Amino acid sequence: MGLLPSSLGEGRLMHGSNPTIMLAGASIAIVDDHQIVAQALQLLVEGSGATSEVFTSGEALLKRLPESTWHLILLDLSMPGMSGLEVLEQLRSRRCDIAVLVVSMHDNPAYVRRALDLGARGYVRKDASADQLLEAIDKATHGLPAISQDAARCLIARQRGTKPFPSRAEILVLREVLQGHRAREIAVALGISKRTVESHKARLMEYYQVRSTLELIRCAEDDGLVRPPASAKMNI
Repeated sequence: MGLLPSSLGEGRLMHGSNPTIMLAGASIAIVDDHQIVAQALQLLVEGSGATSEVFTSGEALLKRLPESTWHLILLDLSMPGMSGLEVLEQLRSRRCDIAVLVVSMHDNPAYVRRALDLGARGYVRKDASADQLLEAIDKATHGLPAISQDAARCLIARQRGTKPFPSRAEILVLREVLQGHRAREIAVALGISKRTVESHKARLMEYYQVRSTLELIRCAEDDGLVRPPASAKMNI
């Protein structure tokens, strides 16, 4: 459906100096695999007059997309299966005009930059206050950039010398490494050369400035780039 008409969402209830934003008329999709977070976001937006649908995966959202009437998608980045960045890639490839606001715990500048490059209208941390979240949601539904102060400061601090975000091919290799597969096995599984696998892994280690596979996996897990499997034997 795209942006809200300017007449919608304009009402505000004043409480001291902080406005409580009313989202009457807005339809919002919430994509987060953590039930508590999704429910909290749903209560927040519906309490401000919006209607909402909750999805626990990017795949579920995309399946519903053709028949949707949303004005905004609230999107987590770290989810099982398709990541939030992959969802953004899919939305862009489908020429989707629905605004997307990333709501994530990650404030890595590379994540913020990549999400914005893929078309996200804004980026806000999950630990933002209710007022900050509602303000970002209101801006995004009306076509305005909605980047939290923390994310903006992070981008400015790393504007110079920021390394390119890992490519999809590099992330696929990283997932195979996490499963404990060796370079030759990864090459066969992904249909690429062993040298290419080693090149991707070297680039990832340079990106995180680490020297071992264990350090690489830990950094990638901390960033939400991959999630640890139930059990895996890493070849370090």
